[in-house]
Amino acid sequence: MHYKGKAARYDTTVAPFLLRDITGHPSSLLRCLSGITPDCFVRAMPSPD
Repeated sequence: MHYKGKAARYDTTVAPFLLRDITGHPSSLLRCLSGITPDCFVRAMPSPD
């Protein structure tokens, strides 16, 4: 099996355990609109109610 197949199988195996711990928590995303430059900013996303 190719590496990507193994990685996909691993992800689908562990996802239920990982998602259970982060569900309902706020998350953030690093946005770099011009590539990797000093212009990056963090976009915070509130947890869904």
